[in-house]
Amino acid sequence: MTRTGRTRNESSPLSTVLSLCTLMLTVYKEQSKVIREMAQKSDCVIVGRCADYVLRELSPFRLFIYADMKTKMKRCRTKGQEKNTLTLNEQDLQRKILSVDKSRSKYYQFYTDQVWGDKRNYDLCINTSSIEIKKAVDALEKFLSSEF
Repeated sequence: MTRTGRTRNESSPLSTVLSLCTLMLTVYKEQSKVIREMAQKSDCVIVGRCADYVLRELSPFRLFIYADMKTKMKRCRTKGQEKNTLTLNEQDLQRKILSVDKSRSKYYQFYTDQVWGDKRNYDLCINTSSIEIKKAVDALEKFLSSEF
């Protein structure tokens, strides 16, 4: 037993937090390494993982896709079978979506020191509230193939 009343194998809350932070940074570094390797090998689309920031030296085309809450909720209901959102009421589904967005925002802010969704961090922002994602992808593909 130590002076803190813990056995030698028990970790303090601080050491647990530090271990978790170390693990998170290790995962981020490894993900960044894989993202860089993929981008150097060929053209690719990378969704999330701060790829715009990780690849900033390569000047990637940075795209941000967003939608209003009503559209997000409708899409969750449509694709909800695989994500268990069909059983959520409207308020709980909205809360879940806001929670996911908040987590994405915090993750992006933590690793990049930038604001997630801030138009200054992207080359193109597309609001998919009034268009199908498939149509947006088709239009984007045409645009990129003619520009690059």
